[in-house]
Amino acid sequence: MSNAYSGMLQLFGQAGAAAGRDGALRLYLATVLTPDPLAIRVCGIPIRAQDGKLWGNAAMDGQELAAGDTLLVLSPDQQTFYILAKEVLLS
Repeated sequence: MSNAYSGMLQLFGQAGAAAGRDGALRLYLATVLTPDPLAIRVCGIPIRAQDGKLWGNAAMDGQELAAGDTLLVLSPDQQTFYILAKEVLLS
């Protein structure tokens, strides 16, 4: 099965390629390493929420995360990451 975000990332990547400059917002796929305390792996780097470099959104509040879950994250600098959505299988 293809990753649900692959097409979206490809589309945004093509649109952003022309504007590929420092400070441009970029989308990444991340994997949950631990749900509590929250830690993810993105761009090959582990990021922990407690370090102040990982932010969620109100829509994510209360969603259960498990190790191995895939997240769509946004970053302006590959230092701070904002969780946009959790990948879910629609039936």
